[in-house]
Amino acid sequence: MSDRGAQGLRGAAHERAVAFTQARRLVRPGDKVLVATGGGARSLALMNFLYSARDELDLSELAVAAVEPHTSEESDAAEVVADVGRLARSFGIDFYAVRPSPTRGRIDVQSELGLLALEKGFHRVALGNTRDDDAVRVLCELARGGIAAVRGLAPRLRGGFVRPFLVLSDAEAMAFTPGEAVGWGPGVCVVAPEEEAVRREVLPRLRAHFPGVEMMLQETGRRARARRRSPRAKRALGGG
Repeated sequence: MSDRGAQGLRGAAHERAVAFTQARRLVRPGDKVLVATGGGARSLALMNFLYSARDELDLSELAVAAVEPHTSEESDAAEVVADVGRLARSFGIDFYAVRPSPTRGRIDVQSELGLLALEKGFHRVALGNTRDDDAVRVLCELARGGIAAVRGLAPRLRGGFVRPFLVLSDAEAMAFTPGEAVGWGPGVCVVAPEEEAVRREVLPRLRAHFPGVEMMLQETGRRARARRRSPRAKRALGGG
């Protein structure tokens, strides 16, 4: 793709992501936002997008956080997190590295981020999930438990977690990857093996036969969540 084409893709993606964030009220004027990253390209792209859109979204503060899923100083995760810190600081953005105690059991990355946000006074924690992630989640949920198991990925979660990139494909989101991070690996985020396999092997084949399938899968997840929120669905599930 030419430089002009890449700039056009990024400009269109920027407008859509800003409009989506505002329409869904993912952030409010004056919010302090913490970007969660494991060093992968999509989360670093989210950092770059929010940095470029901070005035449009009227953010009062933007910071970046990474949680190491391993506690060894010699692990690759420690090196990746250090690289993310250097990149964030090159943007003039505060960076927080979270290293859970080695005496603790299984590390819940989302819980660690939520605790950090609460401690530092951040209103939102931004996650880098894209429309492709949403499609993969719906496919896996269908395979595991049929339509009754489908939830997909919501734009907003309890605890102030938000997903501004759900309106974008992987390719659109990657247009925001900082030049310094081009070619970086997948980062240290832990992804379920079956979801990674579906993303790499299944979704591209479906897309080749059914263009736009990821949008249809995303809509399936959205409708499933809407049904669960309806009074009739709550009564059927024993919720009153």
